Amino acid sequence: MRTRKKRWRDAAYKYIKANGPATSERLMSDLRTYKGLPWTNCGPKNNSGASQLLRVDPRFIGSTVRYRKKGPDDVVYMSYEVIEWRLADEESQTDTE
Repeated sequence: MRTRKKRWRDAAYKYIKANGPATSERLMSDLRTYKGLPWTNCGPKNNSGASQLLRVDPRFIGSTVRYRKKGPDDVVYMSYEVIEWRLADEESQTDTE
């Protein structure tokens, strides 16, 4: 496994362990700072970069989730898929139950 941006990946691991599965967008918005200071040269620049970092880390498993946005009249006007990240060790525990 590559070692780049290790602190950010460790923070993402702790976040998902505490809060459950999350998308890259959610991780980027909730992990903006490290110990009260903004990430400097330690975190990804955008959501795509976050996905790439998590994809190569064996601690994370990505699964595709479909989201739908509804308008004021409850008509679905946009449907899209995103990758939701969860922990690999939790995935193995749920398979055995």
